[in-house]
Amino acid sequence: MSNPNKIWASFTIVRELSLALKDGKYSLFLTLSEDVDTYSKTEIFQFDYVSQLNLSNFGGGASQFCLLQVSESNNGLDRARYYVEDVENENVSFYCESFTEVNHGTN
Repeated sequence: MSNPNKIWASFTIVRELSLALKDGKYSLFLTLSEDVDTYSKTEIFQFDYVSQLNLSNFGGGASQFCLLQVSESNNGLDRARYYVEDVENENVSFYCESFTEVNHGTN
């Protein structure tokens, strides 16, 4: 995937957020869209080996991750290569080992 921070700049509405446990590891699936409109483009991302997930001020209507960013982690935690956070609203943050874009710009 190219720079995910550029992709996330225009996809801010959280359509779906889910966790799955497989082989003792959590994966987080995040579907983001450009707008609350049902027909707006979406992006789906998968984050593997998620740890220290923090989620706050979420729900009660459409939730946004306004400035979601990923950076390389230097905290020394095992399998925590990346740190993902919403730097504007601080309503989500977590560490992960890897991430992939599952689809690109579909309706």
